[in-house]
Amino acid sequence: MSDILVIHSGGTIGMVPSAAGLVPDPNFVARLQAALPEADFDVFVCEPAIDSSSATPAAWQRLANAVAAHREQYRAFVVLHGTDTLAYSAAALSGMLCGLGKAVVITGSQIPLGMPESDALRNIRGALAFAALPELQQVAVFFYDRLLRGEATRKVDAQSYAGFDSPNADWLGVFDGNTAQLSAPVFEEREESAYLRGAWRGFQEEAVATLLITPGMPSSAFAPLLADDKLRGLVLLSYGVGNLPERDDLHAALRVAIARGVCVVNVSQCLRGEVAGHSYAVGAARLGALGGGRLTPEAVYTRLHCLLAESDTRPLAERWSSQ
Repeated sequence: MSDILVIHSGGTIGMVPSAAGLVPDPNFVARLQAALPEADFDVFVCEPAIDSSSATPAAWQRLANAVAAHREQYRAFVVLHGTDTLAYSAAALSGMLCGLGKAVVITGSQIPLGMPESDALRNIRGALAFAALPELQQVAVFFYDRLLRGEATRKVDAQSYAGFDSPNADWLGVFDGNTAQLSAPVFEEREESAYLRGAWRGFQEEAVATLLITPGMPSSAFAPLLADDKLRGLVLLSYGVGNLPERDDLHAALRVAIARGVCVVNVSQCLRGEVAGHSYAVGAARLGALGGGRLTPEAVYTRLHCLLAESDTRPLAERWSSQ
């Protein structure tokens, strides 16, 4: 048995061309092992595969379960994932697997393994190299020779090999094709997450949403959402340092939702920087929205989902503020 388990969840990395377009390759594991004869790893295949573009919180649960089920047998994990929602899964697993004490490195590719100019093999090699480092004991993303903090990762390019980055956080490390080198401090060991402790009720579908603020947006874009009784958490994507349009209908709808118990977390639409609380009169904080700091929209979205999945029954806004 190897020290590293590769969890193949699906995605472009494991596909092959067909008359109908790219389709999952049933021989992917054999091809992967043949392409990396020098590497020592075992493979676990998620059945059915996770379609990244159709992923839901249930997919995060499956991935976390796969890691947790094998935590005693392996020292580290590499997760192969489709790129469309890879950043969401990385953020979710960062919270769910906090305190695991082992590396979980997520990667994928823009071009399938074995196709001309594919980035798959180098990404897998780099992910395996970082997973083997005993200093790394957290969830991270490896892509295009960069190791990124899982909770800080964003997809920034639809086609480029450099498809992922962490615009609001330093890279954790770099890979030169042979050697994995950490270049920033890794997180210190923390207590086990609610998921790992078993204090977990499970995800609540349709309980969290994202609202993108745009110039002149119609009330139909926010009023039904904010009035939805199933809504428990909202990622509010505001302008700049947290500003909203001066609109009575939007402000009133947000206030009513917050009064009803919806936890509204304000995040900047900008790639870098953070919301600045009460800096401006039109800031969302003045309506009762909480600050998301430097977190990515993906991290806030998944963190709200994870808090709701925990057994803790305190109000969501109270738990967000006490993190």
